[in-house]
Amino acid sequence: MFDAINQVLRKIKTELGSEIFNDSSRFSSALNDLCDNKKVRNLIRVAVCDLRAYTRLKNEWDKHTVLILAQEMSEDYMIPHEISVGVIECVADLIGHSPHTHKIPPRPAKTEAATCVIHAPGNIVRFGFCNWRVMDVQSGKALIISDKILTSHHYHQELTNISWENCTLRRYLNHDFYNTFSEEEKERIVKNRDKIFLLSVEEAKRYFGAGDRYNSHRKTVATNGNPTWWWLRTQGEAPDFAAYVNADGMVCPDGFLVNLSGGTGAGVRPALWINLQ
Repeated sequence: MFDAINQVLRKIKTELGSEIFNDSSRFSSALNDLCDNKKVRNLIRVAVCDLRAYTRLKNEWDKHTVLILAQEMSEDYMIPHEISVGVIECVADLIGHSPHTHKIPPRPAKTEAATCVIHAPGNIVRFGFCNWRVMDVQSGKALIISDKILTSHHYHQELTNISWENCTLRRYLNHDFYNTFSEEEKERIVKNRDKIFLLSVEEAKRYFGAGDRYNSHRKTVATNGNPTWWWLRTQGEAPDFAAYVNADGMVCPDGFLVNLSGGTGAGVRPALWINLQ
């Protein structure tokens, strides 16, 4: 399927130029003329429209954008994630928005004292492609969690008895998500049992504050600006449930079904330890 999509896109660009991707009417007409496979047409149209809309909104995009859009495409069209990633990357390259053209410039070097001040608990810092909230600082290392929900993802791909140890969300964070960082950034990530992880129920209370009066500290929004719930790594009251923080910021140890994702919320706020130097 990916080869068919790639061929159609390159034929459109060769015959009509890359500018056509910015003209919805002409692009749609050309796509109908050059491709008789309805599923392929739909996937291309979704990829182009989503990426074009995101670029208008943010004026840039990065490798994490690919993962977000690809995850939505995989769930909506029931196709393998690898194909979705390939489609989005191919479209991005052909319409002139390669991730290589939107690298975040390196930050200037800082002294150790200045770095520790910037990474004081509660502060917002930039690392990789987004903003992170500092939760703790110990021995030259900082624990950070994404300030907002970065994507929606099931805790596990199927409804079954599962723990953090073997769930698909853990694999996603430590492979696909981890690989969105540059090599320099990867060197700063502390390699413990997990490079990237979710907070546990205990950690969500310890770092944000225990009790309902701290719910506002845990409350956050998705990429569309709407408050939603987000996963914790702790198993729920039943073995096919996982704990979460609800849209109002309340820690819910009882949990949700592990295979929930997409329109149900299922937000992901990755956490990681980084070296301050």
